[in-house]
Amino acid sequence: DLRTRMRLPRLVVVDEVAPAVSVCVARRSLAFAASPPKRRKLTHFVALRIASPQIARAVLDVHDLLVDNEPALRSCLVPPSKLHVTMALLSLTDETSLDAARRAVEQAAMRAPERIPVALPGLDAFGTDVLFARVEETETPGALASLASHLQAELDARGLGAANGAFRPHATVCKTSKWKPSSRNRQGKQARRPKIEARHFDALRSTPLGSLDFDSLLLLEMAGSHDGFYPVIDAVPLGPGGANVPPGNGDDDPPPDLKPRKLGFATGEDA
Repeated sequence: DLRTRMRLPRLVVVDEVAPAVSVCVARRSLAFAASPPKRRKLTHFVALRIASPQIARAVLDVHDLLVDNEPALRSCLVPPSKLHVTMALLSLTDETSLDAARRAVEQAAMRAPERIPVALPGLDAFGTDVLFARVEETETPGALASLASHLQAELDARGLGAANGAFRPHATVCKTSKWKPSSRNRQGKQARRPKIEARHFDALRSTPLGSLDFDSLLLLEMAGSHDGFYPVIDAVPLGPGGANVPPGNGDDDPPPDLKPRKLGFATGEDA
C-alpha cells in the first residue's frame, strides 16, 4: 500500500504528531492560567465636596487660560460644580456592599475633626493627563491624610478595599480622559487626545484659588448627575457625633444636592 511504498512506519507518524499536540495544549493551558484577573468596575467613591463661589470663579479663570492655550482641552474641563477631593474609590455591586460602605464612611467621619479648614494654594499636574488644584490644611495639618487612612481601614475591614494608591489631596480641574474629538484633520484622520503642558497653566500655577472648610464626608455614585454634582448616596457630618446628626445639623432640611439618594448601580465616568 501507500504506507509501505513510502516506508513510513505507523508508530513514527503517531509519535511525530502527539508531542506537538501535547505541547500546544500545554501552552494554551499556561496562557490561560497566566491571564490576570478582570478588574472590577468602579461604581462609587467617597469624597469631600468643594462648594465655594470664590473657588468656582478661580477655576473658571483656569479653564479660560487652558482653552486659550489649547482649544482641544475644552471638553476635558471639570465643571466647578463637580469639584471634590477623592478619599476612596469603590466597586459596589449590591445593597449589602452599599450598606457596608455607609457604615465605613460613618465610622471614618467620627474619627475626624468637626471641620477641616483648607486652602487651594495653586496648580499642579499628574503628567500631561490631569491638572489639579493642590489642597492643603491650614489649621489641622495631616487631618486629610488621617481621615483617608481611617476610611481605608474601615473599608478593608468590610472587604471593600480598593487599590487607591498613595493619598495626595487634590481637586481635579481638567483631565484628558474626558476628551471628546470634535473634528478630523485634513487627511481625514481622527484628532489625537491633547496633552496638558506646563505652558498651558504656568501663568496661574502659584495663584491661590481660595479656601473653605470641609465638614461632611460623602458617599457618591460615579454615574449620572444631580444638581450639577454627583448623585449623593449618603452625607455624614465630620466629628464624633456626625453619624447621628443629619446633614444641615438637623435644624433644616438638607440642601437638595446633599439628600441621600436611592442606590443605582450603573457605572459611569471616573472620579
